Amino acid sequence: MSRTALPQRNIGFFEPWALGDALIAASVLSLLPLAERRTLFCHPGWIPLLKGALQGANRPQIEFVPVELSYTRRNRTNRIAANAPIPRDDFADAVIYSIRGDLRDFLAARKLLPGAVIRMTGWSAFLGRRIAIMDWALKRISPGVMNRYKAWCSISGTPFQDLVASYTDNSRRCAGGRQGVAIHIGAQWRSKQYPKVAGLRDALKSRGIPVEIWAGPGDPLPSGLSENEVIRLDVEGWISGLRRIALSIVNDSGPMHFSALLGTPTLALSLASNIHEWTPPETRTVCSPRMPTGYRPLPEYQSDAILPGWPDKCEIIDCALAMLVRSP
Repeated sequence: MSRTALPQRNIGFFEPWALGDALIAASVLSLLPLAERRTLFCHPGWIPLLKGALQGANRPQIEFVPVELSYTRRNRTNRIAANAPIPRDDFADAVIYSIRGDLRDFLAARKLLPGAVIRMTGWSAFLGRRIAIMDWALKRISPGVMNRYKAWCSISGTPFQDLVASYTDNSRRCAGGRQGVAIHIGAQWRSKQYPKVAGLRDALKSRGIPVEIWAGPGDPLPSGLSENEVIRLDVEGWISGLRRIALSIVNDSGPMHFSALLGTPTLALSLASNIHEWTPPETRTVCSPRMPTGYRPLPEYQSDAILPGWPDKCEIIDCALAMLVRSP
């Protein structure tokens, strides 16, 4: 007697916010067994980048469904959802996961995916980011924050060590024949953008290290840089560039997650928020003494203020040189 095939599990990750958030979700979702249907609900602007990142990292492709919500935009409003319900009957039996703990995400997922089961974690972290006394209480209970890669692994039942192993394996596959450093200036807010890029470039070049400065099509330039000193990359250029350089220096932003996923040695700089909540596997960090230790970021976090107090340039250079020595 033949066995009846088990029905596929219909799994969705709901992450309609920034590119980095979507990349974290996609990296975990792509590890779920192929027998499961895997869908990422994310901002439509990120889908080409996400597809390119998964392809460049030799990860299985997942299904993407565009979800554009007004409250996630830079010029946000308080509307719950800009979309009508997604007209797909095949999501009626889906289990939709979210780790953000944002009630608006829960309500938007409920509105867009009627009939689906919505499972959400991250409530305490969400409140800690917004309420100072809550953040203080959480730091008294636990000295660290929940890393978002670990949070997605936990909610979906994916062993975190499997995720770490996938990043390690990708780094090994991509090793060899690399040279030079790329400094990526991208960040949604200037408060997260390392401002002394020109000085860092010059200091590395003085040590005989080839350096390129990269930017996305719309990234503003830090002070001291002109347009002819910057390479603006599309998705294909980003992937090919990350495959040939020996080290990627990034802000706490989407490029950090992209670089780590593609197996490029990655050094991330942070000031405005606790980068340990966001750090990908196989990524080194250099943090400002001003960087918050809990979930709550600096007051200027979502602003275009150019913040003082970034990590010392010598500390960044020392870490970069150590990583270059270890790089094959």
